[in-house]
Amino acid sequence: MKHKECEVNNCIKKVVSNGLCDTHRKRLERHGHIRQTRQKDWGKRKTHPLYHTWSWMRKMRNKYNIDETWDDFWVFVNDVGERPTPQHQLHRLRKWEGFGPCNFKWYETIQNLDRAEYAKQWRKDNPHLAKNNGLRRDHGITFEDYKKLEDSQNGVCAICGGKQIERYEFFSVDHCHETGKIRGLLCSKCNIGLGHFEDSVEKLQSAINYLNN
Repeated sequence: MKHKECEVNNCIKKVVSNGLCDTHRKRLERHGHIRQTRQKDWGKRKTHPLYHTWSWMRKMRNKYNIDETWDDFWVFVNDVGERPTPQHQLHRLRKWEGFGPCNFKWYETIQNLDRAEYAKQWRKDNPHLAKNNGLRRDHGITFEDYKKLEDSQNGVCAICGGKQIERYEFFSVDHCHETGKIRGLLCSKCNIGLGHFEDSVEKLQSAINYLNN
């Protein structure tokens, strides 16, 4: 016996309820109509290598801002290009901004066992970038801010007037531990010495009196 066909024009699927096949019944329940809601290129998008990356990124809208132009999958694909390797993931170039055509990078994931060695080599290969990251994290300034401060001190320690010791490329950023305010750049010896005196003017004055006597 031939099954009863869906009432929708040109649909020959079997009726499951209310004169509709399962596909059209679900559309009616979800959207209030039986029209096709997916775009014509849906199948092509789902099989594209970058579809899951794009889909994941859109799901993270509550956490990251996403450029509106990337609502279009094919614009996104054209902007980011091919994934370099299966180990590469999409990251933001500037962490304080959202994803977009001018703020993304392909980042190669590293196995946990190799991560420490990789990070060590990266810092060695990118000393200024590594310093910039550390300055932003620890003091809220950029490497450009550091260089301006160094220039204002004529490239020498703010206490002893000497250069940094050879095994260190950069001066230490000295700051008030109570307010966080940056006071200047010190060589490692002066920075360590000041730390041992616990930033105490009284102790330092006592040391001066001791030396004078």
